[in-house]
Amino acid sequence: MITIEMKGMQRLIDRTDPKKLKESIGATMNEACNLAYDWAVIYCPIDTGELVESMYKNCDETSFEIGANAKHAVFNEFGSIRTPIGSIESPKAAKYKGVRPFIRPAMYKVKNMFPELFWKRYSSIVEHG
Repeated sequence: MITIEMKGMQRLIDRTDPKKLKESIGATMNEACNLAYDWAVIYCPIDTGELVESMYKNCDETSFEIGANAKHAVFNEFGSIRTPIGSIESPKAAKYKGVRPFIRPAMYKVKNMFPELFWKRYSSIVEHG
């Protein structure tokens, strides 16, 4: 399970209508979940299609989880003696299509986008709410 945790929000909480802030966070987490899942699907190594078909996402208002249930998912994400992987910042190309690892780079990409996603949602809700 991979979770994004937000800290350092107290000043924002003190200055914002709690309902609007909660709505902003929930909308941001939902968008981040969908983006991370979409990137993970794009990055997913594809040979037979079993791995990409086993992928799932669980989104809620404060966190999200992206994973794959195929038996070989762990080797594509973390490597093995026969399955080399790159780093999160620079994944290694898979044999036919995709990269290894594939879920963590998607999460990393979205983590770096998170402040922009949040402020876009927050500004929209505060201005129009």
